[in-house]
Amino acid sequence: MKRGDVWLLAVLAVAVVSFKLPDWLSPQDSRGELRAEIYVDRELYRTVEPKGEPREIEIRTARGVNVLRVSEKGVQMIEADCPDKLCIAMGRIDAAGESIVCLPHRVWVKMVGAPPGGDVPDAIVF
Repeated sequence: MKRGDVWLLAVLAVAVVSFKLPDWLSPQDSRGELRAEIYVDRELYRTVEPKGEPREIEIRTARGVNVLRVSEKGVQMIEADCPDKLCIAMGRIDAAGESIVCLPHRVWVKMVGAPPGGDVPDAIVF
């Protein structure tokens, strides 16, 4: 290994450490105050925080019934009587910007609350 190679490796190591240092020094739970907003027919139905004991929220409308499970891991649609059940297949959401949508029942659940660093995705594709 030549002298220039050693310098190049040293500069690269310093660059990597300087870029990763803020991530290593920040607390593990730096997501900020995350909450889920539940909309029915485009109107805010309820706001919940994914904290504490797991609980279930039943959303009963004229179009049907949806059941959400809210836990520290996030929010998940666990039951719906819609024909396609795509809202159940969307899985658990646990980061700002993610959402669950049940079109037949016009129910929309979205996670809001940007982390302190502002690291929110530009778009999410299902």
